[in-house]
Amino acid sequence: MPRLLQEHFKGVVGQYDGPDGDRFALEELAPVARRFVPADARVLEIGCGYGRNVSALTTIGARLVVGCDPQRNELFRSR
Repeated sequence: MPRLLQEHFKGVVGQYDGPDGDRFALEELAPVARRFVPADARVLEIGCGYGRNVSALTTIGARLVVGCDPQRNELFRSR
């Protein structure tokens, strides 16, 4: 991955990591997901990181919400 792109993603990740990102997921993502995801749906988030969006998506009433991430440390963090 080119260095400039890596630096960009580091900045973006920093904005959404932690309490501010958790709040954003609950306040912004969950309401949008409720509009488009049927109540009995199964949701898969690829690249879930530490689970911020997975946690928010559990509030929309989907039957199953699963996250996966290639970074093992992020999955351990999600627990």
